[in-house]
Amino acid sequence: MNEIAKNQLTAFAVTALENKGASINLIHNVINPNIGFIVSLEGFEKAFTINPRYKESAMLEELTNKIIDYYEEHKENLTPYTFIGVWFDKTDGIWYLDLSELILDKSKAIDLARERKQIAIYDCANRETIYTNFKK
Repeated sequence: MNEIAKNQLTAFAVTALENKGASINLIHNVINPNIGFIVSLEGFEKAFTINPRYKESAMLEELTNKIIDYYEEHKENLTPYTFIGVWFDKTDGIWYLDLSELILDKSKAIDLARERKQIAIYDCANRETIYTNFKK
C-alpha cells in the first residue's frame, strides 16, 4: 500500500470512530459526501467487534488495522464511484465494513438497496439512515 492511501485510511478511521461511521472514496479522496445516498454492494459486508473497554487510542488502532486489511482485500473492486463504508450498530455492538456506491436519486437508491438485499441506505445530505423495508 502506498503512503497516500495509508494516510487517507488512517484519517478515515479517525472520522469513523468519532462518528460511529463514515464512507470514503479513495480515488477522489472524499470522506462523507454531502449529496446523494450511499447504497451497499451485495456480498462485500464484513462484520467485526472491537472491545468497548479499550482506550480510544487502542480502538482507533484496531479500527485502522481492520480498515486497511479490508482495503487490501478489496482494492481491485474500487472504482471512481465506489466507497468503503464503516459503521457501528449500537444495538448489537458490531462494526461493519462494506463497499458501496453513491446514488443521487433517492428512489433509485432504495430500489437498488432492495435488489441487493440491504435493509437501509444512508442519506448523505440529511445524515440519516433510510430503511428499505427489506426483510432478510
